[in-house]
Amino acid sequence: MTSNFPTPSSPSSDPAPVEGFQGVVSDQNLDTNGSQDSHSQEGSGISQDQKPSASSMMWKDVFVIITDIFALTVSLGHLVLVCIVMGHDGRPIDKRFKVFQDMLITLAPIFPTLFAFVIGRALYQLARLKLEKGAPLGTLEQLMGSRTLGASVMTLFELRSFNLLCLLLFCVWAFSPLGGQSFLHSLDKVSRPISTDILYLDTLNNPPDFGLGILTTTSFFHGLYSSNYAGLRPTDIWMNLKVPFLEPDHNDTNPGWRDRGPNSDSQYTYSSFFGVPVKHVSVGNSSFDIESSYLSLACEPFSKTQVETSSQTFISGETFLNETAFDTSSQHGSVGSKFLPVVNGSWYGRPHNYSWSVPISWNIAIDRFVDPLWLSNMSSENRPQVEDNQEHGGDQLNTETKTYTPHSLSIFQNYAQVEAGPTKLLFQARRNVSDATTVLNLEVLKTECRVLQKYVESRVLCFRLTEASQPECRVIGQRPSQRPHLSEDLSILSIPDTFERVSSFLPRLLSAQFYPDLILLYLYSQSKPASSGNEVQHEVPDFTAISEAEFSVSLSQIINSYIIIQQIGFYLLVSDGMIGQVPYRVKDWVQTSSDTDGILYVYSVNRPWGAVCAASCVILSIASILGVIFAHSCRGLDILGLVSTGIRDSKYVDMPSGGESLDGHELSIVMKNERLRYGHTHLSTKVTPVIGIGRERHIRKIKH
Repeated sequence: MTSNFPTPSSPSSDPAPVEGFQGVVSDQNLDTNGSQDSHSQEGSGISQDQKPSASSMMWKDVFVIITDIFALTVSLGHLVLVCIVMGHDGRPIDKRFKVFQDMLITLAPIFPTLFAFVIGRALYQLARLKLEKGAPLGTLEQLMGSRTLGASVMTLFELRSFNLLCLLLFCVWAFSPLGGQSFLHSLDKVSRPISTDILYLDTLNNPPDFGLGILTTTSFFHGLYSSNYAGLRPTDIWMNLKVPFLEPDHNDTNPGWRDRGPNSDSQYTYSSFFGVPVKHVSVGNSSFDIESSYLSLACEPFSKTQVETSSQTFISGETFLNETAFDTSSQHGSVGSKFLPVVNGSWYGRPHNYSWSVPISWNIAIDRFVDPLWLSNMSSENRPQVEDNQEHGGDQLNTETKTYTPHSLSIFQNYAQVEAGPTKLLFQARRNVSDATTVLNLEVLKTECRVLQKYVESRVLCFRLTEASQPECRVIGQRPSQRPHLSEDLSILSIPDTFERVSSFLPRLLSAQFYPDLILLYLYSQSKPASSGNEVQHEVPDFTAISEAEFSVSLSQIINSYIIIQQIGFYLLVSDGMIGQVPYRVKDWVQTSSDTDGILYVYSVNRPWGAVCAASCVILSIASILGVIFAHSCRGLDILGLVSTGIRDSKYVDMPSGGESLDGHELSIVMKNERLRYGHTHLSTKVTPVIGIGRERHIRKIKH
């Protein structure tokens, strides 16, 4: 059977030309190897003066050197800048911070481009060097095809080259986008906490001053009135720090901190309408701890006693109150010869029919006081030695009798082991439940409350915007005080003189201006939601309708507020500069250390992003150095990755004279106007097509 395909053994048989093919190159123009005569100038269109001159060769060397210098300068400059920035970590902010920040922000979008330039050049020069020394085609293709991040991904799937070189290239290119982002996130400024001194009023040892008169009434009214909208605020209307109640189950056996922040899950109530004055707060955020105390009541359910209808007074329904403990006439006599006639277990307080100018609707009493040894009619010789009243919270000293009138628990500060029995407080309220205007149906509401003096440690956070602004403080954490204190059964109400003033003045503080007493309305309304209507309470409320736990909190707030207003009255509007002036004594304040942010700002280098930034610059620098080394290690022509490489040894394109000595870029410049085509060559037949690259006029288009 005769084959239709020409065989190599039949060189004499000329292939039939492809129909329509024009401009066939004769066999005489091909050498014995079938290649075209490289010195043939027929139809080349390239003159002798187009060959590169010596000056162009010199400019080529200069361009390579300039590229080397640029790559080294850019990469090493980045590395030096990053090292300088990292060296400033922790240093105080100076005028260079803005310069560094602007430079990093500017370099962030530029870095990926520079990274691609340096890494791509290094890979290209490495491929040239490997080609000269000999390397697998797959390695060369992988190096040449991975000169950008996107190209490296495409090359991976096109060549299916999953190897160690592929992993290395991916790791290197990963630093291109990460490096750009790292410039944006590496440098910042933070406030370094510094220790400052803060003053807060000592409410533990500073005695109440019951001589404030109208200031007490006015301040208490404003505090009570503002509780409707400021009850949940961390400060009072004078921006003093309010201290919350600590939950009953949070005691010495559970000493951990309880969250009191704005996002705290626990519900808490403030122990008073009024807060502790805090002074000398620095600009910025300050955190510190304070020690404070408050009265905590645990009341029993209310009982209701109906008064006989024939009675015109409440006396028959009330618990008898003993006033002898407050009788100042029994306290006179020779020094050390008198004891107050106090019998613990009896109720001591002011009855409602005490000779006051205004009627009252409620009163309180207590069943236990401190031992007479501590009371004001005892001489200093017959009681534990207290050296100087100035050392004990300013307790009043009677210079004529050398006796004390103590109003605070500071007299016990050196006697923390003093024993105290349980103390109860009696609360009584009177109400007329008759529909008529005359007194026909009277009843007395009563409850007994356990009295405890709680000592707590509070963690405080204050923010002050400027020196001219008021600091905004709040308690963010709380726990039982870790310091030694008196028994909780020994309260501020255990001192007869203090309780006499509280029980005498507090029930009538607002009763003259308002009826029913606003305090009673607060005790009721704080525990029971108000009705939806606009009804106004015109009678003493029925406290049996509310829970004893809610009433305990409200009554504790009332008594705590009255006591603390006597302690801070003169300091409500005091400024920082007034402390130390009369009557604002320095000894009434406690100095504590505070960690304050916002005063000293320092450089802050983000460690993860800083590490990425440094690694990116190190890789960039190494690549630039290797690129220079590879470029100057190559001895052959630069032919990789250029179209001119495809026609250098083509049998279908005649090269200009000396073209073999030109590298790819030079050959592209010389032949840049030549029109080329990839298609059927003049050697193609109807049976055997021959495909190649040649001049456009000699190559026929490929037909599908």
